[in-house]
Amino acid sequence: MLFDIARLFVAWDESSRVVSLHFLSSDDCSNPSGMHAPHLQWINLCPLTESRKYMPGGRLFGDNAPLLRDFSISASRFRTDASWLPNLSSVTFYDCFTLEDVLVSLQRMPQLSSLTDVDLRGNALNEVATLNAVAILQRITPSPDCCLAMDGPYKRPLPALDPGKNEEYEKAVEAYLVPFLSLHPPSCVSFFLNADMLHIIDSHPPDLDHRNFIIMLYTPLLHFSSLIKELVNSACFSHIVMLDLEISSDYSFDDPANVAITATLAAFTNVKTLLASEHTLRLLLKQPSITSTLFPALFTLQISYPQSRKPGQEESSEPPHQRFLKLRRAVGRPISVLELKTGSVPCRAGNMEYLEEHAGLLVKWSSKRVGITEYVCGSGHPARLRKMDLVAELS
Repeated sequence: MLFDIARLFVAWDESSRVVSLHFLSSDDCSNPSGMHAPHLQWINLCPLTESRKYMPGGRLFGDNAPLLRDFSISASRFRTDASWLPNLSSVTFYDCFTLEDVLVSLQRMPQLSSLTDVDLRGNALNEVATLNAVAILQRITPSPDCCLAMDGPYKRPLPALDPGKNEEYEKAVEAYLVPFLSLHPPSCVSFFLNADMLHIIDSHPPDLDHRNFIIMLYTPLLHFSSLIKELVNSACFSHIVMLDLEISSDYSFDDPANVAITATLAAFTNVKTLLASEHTLRLLLKQPSITSTLFPALFTLQISYPQSRKPGQEESSEPPHQRFLKLRRAVGRPISVLELKTGSVPCRAGNMEYLEEHAGLLVKWSSKRVGITEYVCGSGHPARLRKMDLVAELS
């Protein structure tokens, strides 16, 4: 059944200010043009299938939207000379726009405060995406309060990136990121690292008063990265109290070129809560002399899908979280709280009586039978650490 947008917009002349529609198919939408929208301020149209036909875009209301401030219509281009462009404060460019279209349009948007480029988000950090990003970022004069979110899919592997192009990209990003972080130092970040890319993501729950930055950096060139050095030297990482750390198995701390990551992790001097997988801890423990110096203020360790030591298993085969706890205790920086976490899929942690040796350690988990449970190790009831069935993450 054809959905006629014109019927929906019949009240535009009266009071309509916001329109947001997601179509199952572009066939659900007719394609009118020249509609009058004197009161429209915000529009978001998006078909939900990949086989999208040409959407109405700027032809939907031509030059008859004098109050329009926020524009987003996927799979559609608007006219770069539309009369309402100078009024926009927020716009989304989809992959149907060329780089030239974007640059020409930006010149006609002096009030723009929010820009989303879906094309850049659809590419991993490669030379083409980097060149496009630099061209757009250099065309804009950012305010110190401008938040930058540069993200892309975690596609692997990536083609090699020219060092000169990478340096140009980092300088363009630095002009936005460093002033913003000086005004808004983050308290919670996610740090995702593999052999190709490093993602640093503000993981604070987004709200009206908080904007989340995202940056991507090319891992093979991190030891040349002026941006990483600037971030470390700026002390903005010293404000972070919660770190979600994920390291891929293809990344090696043994490579001398990866010293930049060690220096970056060392900058998290005030992290009090570390969220990591057993796999990430296993990689960190390959360099105990380095790992023992990290996170001096660490208080809580959160482990997702924890492993347990099997009966008769040698100490050298202990699960990574147990070895990490021992390392911290050995250097005089014991962990105070161990939270065992799982996602939507329940798991059985098995027998974790071995934790009893960490006297004073508070172990927290959520079980199906009794809900959130706590046990202080060394209190004489190690049986409580047996056969722990974990459900739903701790709140």
